[in-house]
Amino acid sequence: MGKGLTIVAFIFAIAALLCACLCSLLWVLAVIGLPVSLAAVIISAVATKRVRSKLGTAAFVLSFLALVICTVTFFTCGICYILGSTAY
Repeated sequence: MGKGLTIVAFIFAIAALLCACLCSLLWVLAVIGLPVSLAAVIISAVATKRVRSKLGTAAFVLSFLALVICTVTFFTCGICYILGSTAY
């Protein structure tokens, strides 16, 4: 059970990192990347606790990195978008 959970966490982490890398082009992807990366952090933490594996650790690191990137992008670009749209 733990190995399958680790694989799911790694797939979520890759999807979150992809959203994090592409949210510089379209900041709305940060909205998708935030819950996906948060879910990946939680799933990888549970999977790493059950089965100690390098894949689980890699999933945790990638998802945490994606969470930080998506959070920063969401708040900086989102605030700029909101302020820019109300400037008229």
